[in-house]
Amino acid sequence: MLRRLKSDVLAQLPAKQRKMVVFAPGQISTKARTSLDAAATEMTTKGNSKKQQREALILFFNRTAEAKIPSVIEYILDLLESGREKFLVFAHHKVVLDAITKVLEKKVSSLRSFTWMLLIVCLSAAEF
Repeated sequence: MLRRLKSDVLAQLPAKQRKMVVFAPGQISTKARTSLDAAATEMTTKGNSKKQQREALILFFNRTAEAKIPSVIEYILDLLESGREKFLVFAHHKVVLDAITKVLEKKVSSLRSFTWMLLIVCLSAAEF
């Protein structure tokens, strides 16, 4: 394996591009919407301690990740099938990474004509 420093190859790399993809709220399933509503209600309940509020916020973040999975997968498959550009996928929630991996493993047999690589980076809080 050849290892090079970022400072040595930075001039050869294209400019970084960030994209924010907005998906329609109508794509969220009824089950996910109910779960989000319950988490939001718990988060805004008066009388909760700071610890309970933080736990409710973390639960809400996890529920939003689960709600986005179908749209994220659809977007990645569209990028993959277009074959026009290379891309990397980074995700914070392990459940999202697992769902992407599961779908791509199923699709790989039908996408043999495309060269692709899935790079999954999962950082735990201890690695920061």
